Amino acid sequence: MSAGFIEFDLDKGMGQSAALAYRPWSVRTLKVKVTTQAGQPALRLRPSRVRPRDERDGRIRAEADNSDDFVISWGGGHEAGPCLKSVDKLKAFEECVPLTSDDTSFIFCNVHHVGPEVPDDAQVTLLAYDETTGKTTASITVALQKPADLPQGVIRPSRQNGVWQLAPGQYLPVYDSRWWPSNQVTYEAQTETYPLTIREEGDKFVVDWHGRTVVAITDYTKSVLQTDKVGVAFELFAFDQWSLALRAWFFWLDKSVANGVTVGMIGRHEIPDAERFDILLRRKDGAPLLACTDMHWREMWAVALPQTTLEATLGMGWETKKKLLQDTVFGGGDHAAPEKPYNPTEKFVPRLAQRKATVTTRAKGTEAHLPMLHNVAKPDARTAERLGSSDVRLG
Repeated sequence: MSAGFIEFDLDKGMGQSAALAYRPWSVRTLKVKVTTQAGQPALRLRPSRVRPRDERDGRIRAEADNSDDFVISWGGGHEAGPCLKSVDKLKAFEECVPLTSDDTSFIFCNVHHVGPEVPDDAQVTLLAYDETTGKTTASITVALQKPADLPQGVIRPSRQNGVWQLAPGQYLPVYDSRWWPSNQVTYEAQTETYPLTIREEGDKFVVDWHGRTVVAITDYTKSVLQTDKVGVAFELFAFDQWSLALRAWFFWLDKSVANGVTVGMIGRHEIPDAERFDILLRRKDGAPLLACTDMHWREMWAVALPQTTLEATLGMGWETKKKLLQDTVFGGGDHAAPEKPYNPTEKFVPRLAQRKATVTTRAKGTEAHLPMLHNVAKPDARTAERLGSSDVRLG
């Protein structure tokens, strides 16, 4: 699971280039490593192609330079684009600050291939600019490339009439981390079919396996029910020989999402914003094993309790997540956050998933209350530390 990112040296100015393999009909992370030797003023990053009608209508998103088949987005409520370097302000906002000499930072964008075409390549140009003066300091054009060995017959969730069913096929994409994406997009042949469906039910998205509910995702803000304004996407990955990984994406990119009222925050949600859940399902019976979500720039995993429906909650702003992360997960402090880059899906989560998938019986354990995941087990202190990533902005 190698970490893939593109390098963007601000000191080199305009006209830089890089490449990223996109994953057809999926959302891939564009991870940008920003560097400077000389230091730079407070800057933001934005894609160059934003449709005038999107700006006019309050949709905070961009598209590829030369293709309508991709939606480029970011989060954190930054309408003008993410800060290249930021600090937390008033425990609720991020403020752009200057980059000092020898600074390095990581910026994340979402590349959502929506089709209908599957182009061999497309381009998206990213601009590093000063929001105050409007001056562009540097630019980089990223070639979005179709996977070199894209097979025919890729299995993927496809929506019809409010229900997502798996398109028939023989291949699944290999699991790709949100924050530590692989260098390449690869696929794995499958020898079985999976009776997985996802349906809308009131204020929930319900995941069924052979007609039995295994996961429920509830949005208490009701905003995702406005599916014409809130992006919803599901992906299915091959995680290992025992487990699949279901990823659920929710994008808040339209400022008019709340009953036509244009605001910068919808309830507890910033615009633009994105939330995702990764849920590991046992191949043989669809039982949820582990799940993760993101809390204030950290990826948090939890172990599902056996013989229960895993429940997830949408609609919590990042400032609330941060407080709950401190108060309920780590007992009032950030002391458990690793100081060096740590990716739990590199070694620990795969080992834990294998154990959970292959044991004959699983002890019930004590129920925990991770703010956005319910019916999960309370781990011991050592396991809890290893289930949470470092701040992903460390790289």
